Amino acid sequence: MAGIGIGEVMVGLASVLALFRNSGYRTSSPVRQLWGRFVVLSTATLLTGTLWAKAIGVWEPVGFAHDILALAFCFGSLTMLLPMLTEAHQRAFFVRQFVRASLVLVVINLLIYSFFQLYLEETTFWIGRFNGLSANPNQLALYVGLLPFWLTKRPRVLTRIETSVGLAGSLVLGWLTGSDALLLAWVLGFFWLITYLIQTISWRSNPVQNAHAKAFVSAILALILGAAVALLWRHVADVYAIGGQDSLRLQRWQNGMAAVSHSPVFGLGPGAFSGDKGAFDGQEAHNLYIDWMASGGVLAGLALIWFQGQTWLAIRVGQSRALQAGFVSLLVFSSFHYVARHPVFWLYHLLFLLNQPPSCAGSSVR
Repeated sequence: MAGIGIGEVMVGLASVLALFRNSGYRTSSPVRQLWGRFVVLSTATLLTGTLWAKAIGVWEPVGFAHDILALAFCFGSLTMLLPMLTEAHQRAFFVRQFVRASLVLVVINLLIYSFFQLYLEETTFWIGRFNGLSANPNQLALYVGLLPFWLTKRPRVLTRIETSVGLAGSLVLGWLTGSDALLLAWVLGFFWLITYLIQTISWRSNPVQNAHAKAFVSAILALILGAAVALLWRHVADVYAIGGQDSLRLQRWQNGMAAVSHSPVFGLGPGAFSGDKGAFDGQEAHNLYIDWMASGGVLAGLALIWFQGQTWLAIRVGQSRALQAGFVSLLVFSSFHYVARHPVFWLYHLLFLLNQPPSCAGSSVR
């Protein structure tokens, strides 16, 4: 997922604008403290991993400069943006404008696809996938992946027309990216949401009949999910066969873990340490947790799990089932791509953390 994508542009512009609005929001908050601790711990492990990798002679220059710049931009831009997000009115304004800007990008990308679809085979690099204004399809898939859940969570932030167009447009655009990880993430995310909605429906019947009805509907939904996953799996197998990947993704995961074993505590620093043939082949493992541990070791992996655990708790406290489903979808997608270098990935976490009642904000992140 190399190159500058629309996520970097959007978050970068928002952070620059935030510099002119942050003067009145200098107070500390639990979320800012949590983010600060995560950034400091991650930076420390990444730098220590680099020094240790050089000391034992396994440091790889491939991707080092790119990852350093990308992570510095992620941590720096969101640290500038966070003070504004911690204020409720400013956060509501930001979310509304961010979603509207995202919908504009969705529409522009769909217009590009409509006008230039005859030339897609010349402008995309793999099996006709659509990358639109982004550097590659996976970046576009990451950006639009959570839009349906945000629009489901906040249907009154935008007008009904904007919400309807946004839902339809983001789903269509996500499909055009050809991202199998995104399709699987959406299937599981919406399954999570629909299952919860079924369990909370109050039918006019006695409790026993109500429980049986919910169990029956849930079983039918599970069968539908199984069929959808089976069809998707068959599609993925066909695509991988055409692309010549076969089981290379699993092989990269194994080779990535082999690289981690050379420095399990602090990692090997920023860079690409997996490959198709073995470790240190200059390629990513295409898995957030494996690539993150390859760079920062088990310490960085535990920090990431802790940070995401706090994010999950914040969503639970906020009682937003749509955002819970969106977070599940984001975790599934990140299991197939190294998304830590993309600021929109971390931005979603911060918005999730801040989506809770003020009275609960301190207790769930300390």
